[in-house]
Amino acid sequence: MKPKRPEDYYYRKKIWDDNKLKEKYDYIRKNGFIEACKNGIIKNIRLSNSGGKDSIALLLWCKENKIDKYCNLTSQTVDTGLDFYGVNEYVKFVVDKIDIKCNIEYLEHNNYDKIFSELINKSDEYGIPISVRYCNSMLKQPLFSRLKNYDDYDLTLIGCRWAESSGRSKNTFLYYDRFQINYQPILDFKLKDVLDILRKYDVPLLYPYKNITRLGCVMCPLIFLRTKLSVNCVYAEQNKTLFDYEKFVKWLQAIYETSIRDVDNHYGALKRQIKTYIKNYERFKRYDLTKIELKENDWDIDFWYPEGMEKIDGQ
Repeated sequence: MKPKRPEDYYYRKKIWDDNKLKEKYDYIRKNGFIEACKNGIIKNIRLSNSGGKDSIALLLWCKENKIDKYCNLTSQTVDTGLDFYGVNEYVKFVVDKIDIKCNIEYLEHNNYDKIFSELINKSDEYGIPISVRYCNSMLKQPLFSRLKNYDDYDLTLIGCRWAESSGRSKNTFLYYDRFQINYQPILDFKLKDVLDILRKYDVPLLYPYKNITRLGCVMCPLIFLRTKLSVNCVYAEQNKTLFDYEKFVKWLQAIYETSIRDVDNHYGALKRQIKTYIKNYERFKRYDLTKIELKENDWDIDFWYPEGMEKIDGQ
């Protein structure tokens, strides 16, 4: 897929050619990713790390296969403004615990209000967020592209799994997009494989996994329990919720109204997603979220909390 702006296309094409990325891609296809690392074909790797269970399993996979011995590894976590409290500290904790040689970058975004305002005001043009993956295209991708060292990497590691969703069932281990090489080594992992490698290295999961199976953003409109959990997560020291609750409710209401208006203009899976969001918002309005019991996952694994949070867990 070509970048929208012509100058981006020609710039990325030049980087692709100058760094001989096509030759590196072909080498990996023929000989395998690990061999490419061992033989110095791939030297600088970016690991996309949300702090979720799959991203951590990916980091552990790198440890297990000694990727940090052969390559310069950098873990990058994007702050969307909608993440669970403590994600960055958790990633640092895991890197230190497993003793992997890995740089850590936490990319901050300070433009949330403008983005959500545009999302609501331009709903006639774009529809609700899931219709164009607004959260990803407006919050995450621009941060990566603005990095000064964006083009210093030969390849990006991504922790996607086929088992996570039907939409990922056609993903391939190796591909290139916008003149970038991407590799997904844990694509065939089941949940059991993820939990097994976490247990092997005695790595706990980030605390929200006590009640939910996928991390995502705390304000994801499609996940009712995630919404409830995010309301209950409290800063231990500052004693305040993760975000401006009144603004959050207004945001939900605006997207809900857009959903009601636009639902008949979409088809298939997207239409079902919109209806799921509408149903979840109606549940949100009816219930006192602080009194809803959350089911705990029976995963036989420990959970990591930011300092001071564990003692008020469940408030």
